[in-house]
Amino acid sequence: MKVCLVNPPWLARGSFYLAPLGLAYLAAVVRDDGHDVSIFDSQFQSREIILHSVTHADVVGITCMTCNFGGAAKLAEDIKRSNPDTVIVMGGPHVTFGDTDALKNPCIDIVVRHEGEYTMVEVLRALGTGDLSDVRGITYRENGAIKRNEERPFIADLDTLPFPARDLLKTEKYYTGGGMPRIISGRGCPHKCIFCAASSMWGRTVRLRSPGNVVDELEHIIETYKIGMVGFDDDTFTIVPHHTIGICEEIRERGLDIKWGCNVRVDTINEDMIKIMKKAGCFSFFVGVESGNQKTLDLMNKKITLQQIRRAVNLAKEHSMEIILTGILGFPNETYEDVQKTIDFMISLDGDRYLFNFLMIYPGTELEKRQKELGLNPVDNVWEKVEKAPFQIPTVETEHLRISDLSRLYIQTNLKLDRLYKNKRI
Repeated sequence: MKVCLVNPPWLARGSFYLAPLGLAYLAAVVRDDGHDVSIFDSQFQSREIILHSVTHADVVGITCMTCNFGGAAKLAEDIKRSNPDTVIVMGGPHVTFGDTDALKNPCIDIVVRHEGEYTMVEVLRALGTGDLSDVRGITYRENGAIKRNEERPFIADLDTLPFPARDLLKTEKYYTGGGMPRIISGRGCPHKCIFCAASSMWGRTVRLRSPGNVVDELEHIIETYKIGMVGFDDDTFTIVPHHTIGICEEIRERGLDIKWGCNVRVDTINEDMIKIMKKAGCFSFFVGVESGNQKTLDLMNKKITLQQIRRAVNLAKEHSMEIILTGILGFPNETYEDVQKTIDFMISLDGDRYLFNFLMIYPGTELEKRQKELGLNPVDNVWEKVEKAPFQIPTVETEHLRISDLSRLYIQTNLKLDRLYKNKRI
C-alpha cells in the first residue's frame, strides 16, 4: 500500500523544528513490512504541498497532540474532500484518550491508541481483508457504530524496533538553528504526576533498550548525518541509574565524540552519576521543577522536595552542566503570592534557561479526572486557544486565579527573565 504519514500544523512555531520521532519509528516498521511510505511535516511544508502529495495514498496516518488536534482534524477533512476513499488513521496522546470523541469527526476512520508501530502494520494488513475486528489497540467505525477493540500490550523488547526512518525526514531542516536529532533509550514512566499523561500513554513499567542498541543508533546518526549533538527524549533518562551508566560506558568504550542533553528527575541524580554522564558527553539537563511551593509539589504527586531540587541543581552547576528549568503557573489552590514564590524560587536556582508554562488539563491525566474536585474551570474553546499558543495563553481558572491574574503574572515573569538574561550577558 501507499502510506503517507503526516505531522499536522502547529501554529505556534519555535525557533527550530522538532523532528517527528514517532512518525519516523512508525515509517520504519511499516516500510519493513513492504509498504511504500512517505513522511510529510507541516512545520515547513505547506498544506497545498501536503494535500497534493497524499492525493494517491491508500492510507494517511496523522499524529497529533492536544496542541494540534484541531489542525490534524482540519487536515483530515481536506484530504477526505480531495479523495474520499483515502483511509485516515490518527494516533498520538490526544486521540489515545479521546478516541471516541475524535471519531465523531466522520473524516477520521481509525484511531490507533498508545504505541502505534505494530498496530499500524496490522491495520494495513486488515484493510486488505476489510476486517479490523482482530486488530488490538484501535477504535474505529463499523456500520456507523464506534467499535473499541481490546488494548494491545506494550512492546516488551524495544530492541526489536528498527531505528527511526530519518532518511524520510528533511534532516537539514531539523538539525539547524538550535535543533538536534532526538533519540529515546526507553519508554514508560513509573511516576504518576497528576498533570502528566506519560505513564498512561506509555505504561508505568519502564521498558529499556539495551545500551548497545542505543549507542548503535548514536553511531548511525554520527556517521550518516555528520552531527555531533543529540537530545535524549525519554521522559526521564536517568530513571534507571544502572542503565544510564551502561549507555555512558558504551559511549566511552567506542570513543564517540558526541554531546548530548536529557531530561532528569532531581531524585535520580547524584554527583557520581553526573561525573559519569559528563565524561560521556552530557552537557545539558532539562529539569522539571514545576513549583516553588512544597504543598503544590505534593498535590502534583511529584514526590520530590524543594531541598532535593536545590541540591541537584547545585550539583549539576558545580560540574558546569547547562540547566534548563520548567515551572507550571496556576496550579489548584495556589494564590497569586504562591505563583510568585514559584517564579522567585526558580530564578534563585540560577538556571541557564527557564520555561514557565500555564497549567493545562490534558486528556489521560489524573488532573482531568479531578478537575471539578480541585475547582478548575477551563475557558470556552480551550483547544482552539491551546493550538494558537501552547502553554503561553492561560486556559484554566482556579479558585484564586482568574485569567487576567495569570496573564499579568506571565508578563511580569517575562520582564524578570529579560532583566535576568541581560544581566547574565553583561
